[in-house]
Amino acid sequence: SSFSFIAIEDILRFLVPAGIAAGVIGGIWIIWSVIWNFGLGSLSPESRLYAKLTRLGWLAGIGRRHDQTPIEFGARIGRLIPEANEGAVTIATSYATHRYGGRQADEDELGALLDAWKEIRFKLVGRMFRRLIPQPSQEAGA
Repeated sequence: SSFSFIAIEDILRFLVPAGIAAGVIGGIWIIWSVIWNFGLGSLSPESRLYAKLTRLGWLAGIGRRHDQTPIEFGARIGRLIPEANEGAVTIATSYATHRYGGRQADEDELGALLDAWKEIRFKLVGRMFRRLIPQPSQEAGA
């Protein structure tokens, strides 16, 4: 019986491009992480999550208006993405309480804030990507 062995050249023909692709993807991920977290390191946990909420909201087409309070902004996200309402309002309220009331969230509240962020971030990312898909015109009679 004859065995068929894969030549080292065949393996390298696959591994080199795969390694290059993995390196490029890893590099993009590192650059994105640095950009995404830029300026957040010195912020309180409440402020950091609210900053991420406003950044991702902007990318999802729900930018914070200059005349909106944090709670109004959280409520606006909730109106536009109903399944994100509770998390957005939780983060916005905690930020406002910390920023304007000087109150720090305790350990349990911080856990709830992180859970809220985990719950809503993918909903905002989903909306961000849906914005990239051309929508049919809503014009009547067209």
